[in-house]
Amino acid sequence: MKLNSFKAKLLWLFISVLSLSLFSIIYSLFVFSKSSNIEEVKTKVVQSQTLVKSLENDLNLFFSDGYKVVDFHKSGKSNYLLRIDSSEAKLALHLKAIVASEILDSEEALRQVDNIESNLEEFLDLKSSILSLYKERGFKDYGLEGELRAVIKEVEKRIGPEFLSSVLMLRRHEKDFFLRKSKKYLKKFNRVIEQLIAQSSNNIVLVKQLKLYQKHFKEIVDLEESIGFTSNDGVKSELIINQENIQKDLNSIAEALFLESNEYGKSSIRFTVLFFVLQLLIGIIISLKFANRISKSTSEIRDSMLVVSEGSFPEKMEVISHDEIGQIKEYFNRLVERLKEAVNFARALGEGDLEKEYNPEFSEDVIAVSIVELQRQLNLANKEQQIINWTNQGLAEFNAMIQNDALDFEQLGDSILSFVIEYLKANQGAIYLSEDEGEIDKKNVRLRRLSTYAYDKKKFVEDHIQIGQGLAGQCAKEGLPINLKDVPEGYIHLTSGLGDAPPSQVYITPLIEQDQVFGVFEIAGFDQFEKYQIDFIEKLTEIIANVLSSKKMAIFTNSLLTETREKAEIMMQQEEELKQTNEEIQATREDLERQSEELKRENQDLKAKLRKYEA
Repeated sequence: MKLNSFKAKLLWLFISVLSLSLFSIIYSLFVFSKSSNIEEVKTKVVQSQTLVKSLENDLNLFFSDGYKVVDFHKSGKSNYLLRIDSSEAKLALHLKAIVASEILDSEEALRQVDNIESNLEEFLDLKSSILSLYKERGFKDYGLEGELRAVIKEVEKRIGPEFLSSVLMLRRHEKDFFLRKSKKYLKKFNRVIEQLIAQSSNNIVLVKQLKLYQKHFKEIVDLEESIGFTSNDGVKSELIINQENIQKDLNSIAEALFLESNEYGKSSIRFTVLFFVLQLLIGIIISLKFANRISKSTSEIRDSMLVVSEGSFPEKMEVISHDEIGQIKEYFNRLVERLKEAVNFARALGEGDLEKEYNPEFSEDVIAVSIVELQRQLNLANKEQQIINWTNQGLAEFNAMIQNDALDFEQLGDSILSFVIEYLKANQGAIYLSEDEGEIDKKNVRLRRLSTYAYDKKKFVEDHIQIGQGLAGQCAKEGLPINLKDVPEGYIHLTSGLGDAPPSQVYITPLIEQDQVFGVFEIAGFDQFEKYQIDFIEKLTEIIANVLSSKKMAIFTNSLLTETREKAEIMMQQEEELKQTNEEIQATREDLERQSEELKRENQDLKAKLRKYEA
């Protein structure tokens, strides 16, 4: 009966320890799940920060050049606005995902999310307002500027040559305002045009055209002032402040998530150690309780238990007999060994040694299984965390690298390719871009090599690839990634200190911007790419496509602006030459009139002399 009672108590002890172990595992899984959710939200926040920066860059491009695009004034659409709308949509989706995750549960964090959503709505209103102002303002033949040009053409047709210099002065003040955005040129403009109106008062039609010209110019100046002469005033200033507020709240949320993630990690380690200590204490307390009920003959066991109760481990007891007491001694010795192993293993885990191996002698124990399972879960969590940190660090370093505005298009491509190859520890890579500005599947469109890294020159006898030609051309045609693990013989060779060898894997993925393929990214290496590395490549190619597309558009726009300036300078020079020619003609006409008067006088003198002789 006593034996059965003793077994029941031991069973109860075993169940208690097992329950605590299972509870510890469940809690660790909960912490791991929570930490993973936090990291996912952190990733969304980092991506949102990148999108806000992209919005700022695209808006600046639109303010400087985008509103001058004809498509914008015809249909209200342009590539600049499509990119802005795309970034807005992605940012809204990220915010919804952040809110849906329910990770942000503090009042301050929720308030910041509400602020971001409110600021995003305000951004949409401000964007709509400034687009309406730009559309009303117009450019060249559209909007108010188009009406202004039409009026000045009528004025130039009706104006007399004596007022041509005044008209040229008006045009000069007009251009000075458009270039320098200062209202002092409006005053100069008004002063000249008022004088011209006064001088032309007898020409009612001309006066009417001049006043209409003055009115349109004043309206354009007012619109420019509403938009903002600089980024510190007008709707432009409101947009910049709005974006700064969004970025500020995102930074605060990212910092809060970072602190919360660290706290969860520390809490997990503290909780694990606490549970194992608790298991140890429960075992000691119950063991002491049993020892007090055993006869005085078990004093050796009692002394050993006393040592354990003081927080130490006793010397191994000598087992002489195999009776109940001997069995108890033997079992107690085994328990101490297991506890030692468990405590040492738990201490190693608490100190961060996640690679420690459990004693194979106790590997089948329930505690051992629980601890080893916990170790496995901690290792998985650690690896996941390392992958997330690696990905976020790579995205952050890449975003910092592409902020260098001093790089030209080819240098930017080389920098992007070098970064990806070196960060992934790959060996080779290339970037191809479409030669055409339109869709890549148009007839006769070719891919032009923009950048390469560590390729053998024999690989590029031709710098262009037809769509559908080879793996890169096929990737561009289909718009889908190609993951080549069995590389064909002779496709490419990688060079190392040991010589040339074929790569283990080639990964080719399209560069897609606004649902259109406009290039291909190719990377190869001796080692197989892990799934997280391929996911990282896909994330980067989205950013690469956006960056290269924006850079290409900026270069194209700058070339158009340069050509326009050169043409304007030629026209101004021609105007000056025309003015000089008109002045010379005027001087010649005055000289002819003077000679005519002299001839008339001489004629009259001759007639007078003839009449005198006849008389």
